[in-house]
Amino acid sequence: MATAKKAPDVISIPPLKMDEINVRLVGRTGLYINRMSAKARRQLLIGAQKKTLAERKLIKHDPRTEYRDAMYVDRGWHPRSHVRFPAMSIKAAMGTAALMTPGIRKTDVSRLVFIPDEYVPIYGIPRLRMTIMRSADINRTPDVRTRPYFAEWATEIRIQFAKLSLSKKEILTLLANAGTICGIGDERQEKGKGSAGTFAPANTIPDTLLDADAQWAAIKTPVPFDLESAELLAEFDAEVESRL
Repeated sequence: MATAKKAPDVISIPPLKMDEINVRLVGRTGLYINRMSAKARRQLLIGAQKKTLAERKLIKHDPRTEYRDAMYVDRGWHPRSHVRFPAMSIKAAMGTAALMTPGIRKTDVSRLVFIPDEYVPIYGIPRLRMTIMRSADINRTPDVRTRPYFAEWATEIRIQFAKLSLSKKEILTLLANAGTICGIGDERQEKGKGSAGTFAPANTIPDTLLDADAQWAAIKTPVPFDLESAELLAEFDAEVESRL
């Protein structure tokens, strides 16, 4: 007697549901921003060229230009900030923090956390900071590096995540861990030699950091952050004056 064929199992795939959270982050330590310089970007595009005799006689650095070039400046792109910062740096910090956080893996952050915006605003007033650093060449040659430094800063970020695997509480916990052990920007905590760029989730952002006009004034007319920066900038100005 022939037996009835068994109906094939029906495969049911539930859709992946996403949730979204808007998080305010306030800096715990100062933030260095160090975008690739316009000169370096130009050399990558068209290649390096031999300097002319006139170019070889120029002063090696132009601190004010280097200060502005190191920021992602876009006037008017945001109502409270003219400086934007790559949002992926915060996701990268979350991924690194996952290595030290039980219950989540770095690959979970890569696959289950989505940052819809390319940039986040940086709130606060930048100051020009000049420091003696060693270059990345084989001889580790000393050089002067000029960067914008935000002693007090904050940002806001929009994060989307898979609801079945993560919750808003877990995203906030991971962000807090990322802000403590990683940070963002130059000389960040993650690299070990500095403690800059650390942050923490916050309910509010201080009003003193939301003055876009004051930020723009500090971009146009740089103010040295510390005594060393002021002395180096004064030496540069004196040398420029002597060559006129």
